[in-house]
Amino acid sequence: MSNSESFVFHATSLVLGSFGILICGASGSGKSSLALTLIERAQQTGRVGTLISDDQTTISTEEGKLIASTPSAIAGAVEIRGAGLFEVPYQPQAEINLLVELVSADKAPRYPADEERELAGIMVPVLVLPELAGDCDSLQCARAIEATLFMKRWGSRETA
Repeated sequence: MSNSESFVFHATSLVLGSFGILICGASGSGKSSLALTLIERAQQTGRVGTLISDDQTTISTEEGKLIASTPSAIAGAVEIRGAGLFEVPYQPQAEINLLVELVSADKAPRYPADEERELAGIMVPVLVLPELAGDCDSLQCARAIEATLFMKRWGSRETA
């Protein structure tokens, strides 16, 4: 039950409903835009949607769980590309339940398999999506994430 050393990861993190999401991808791939779209859609539907940290997220483990927290220097800040940094409500930390990887469109699967990635010694479910600079807009990616978290996969007996 020991806690790991923390490190800063180039990713945006948020809480959606009861799930923590860590969005990673290259600079300009749409991490912030996707996080803002998910937060806005959550608020419109009565779900919780709150930023943890934009662009830089502190990662640690606690009792076998992956924890994302906001570095104090950027707490409550989000970048809107072309407009600058803006203040938004934020949650200081949360457990991460889903890793979203934004990749070039040619590397994103049309039908993603159930995959996991190891981060800080913890296995985390991963959803690989096209970066927003490619064939995916933030609404399309938001729908894929919401379906992964809140809907039953077709042909599956398990519920999300």
